[in-house]
Amino acid sequence: MIEENTVVFYDIEQLEALAKKNEPIPQGLNSAQINFYLNMLLLCKCYKQKSITKEEATNAKKELYAAYYRENRMVEIWQDALEIRKKLCGISKQAYTGTCETCKKMIRIFDGLEK
Repeated sequence: MIEENTVVFYDIEQLEALAKKNEPIPQGLNSAQINFYLNMLLLCKCYKQKSITKEEATNAKKELYAAYYRENRMVEIWQDALEIRKKLCGISKQAYTGTCETCKKMIRIFDGLEK
């Protein structure tokens, strides 16, 4: 478990182990971790109740891992974009009010006002 600001980053195997033990959802997870944990918890319950076979559970687990890695990458991209926007915030007003038309166009694109 690694703490960064208020988000706690659990290793995916740790989340799986918690789900298998039917532990409460940990606090401070990002959206990818929450989705993985809740889906793993449901998968474990279905398997324990024998409503799915071992093969179905194994296939579903592979899908959950793949979905986690895709979604977690999107979270990382979003966090990186947010950091870039924070850094640009201070200079965006200068760029938009200055005389550089290319700078103005870039700010309009970043703000979603132009494609």
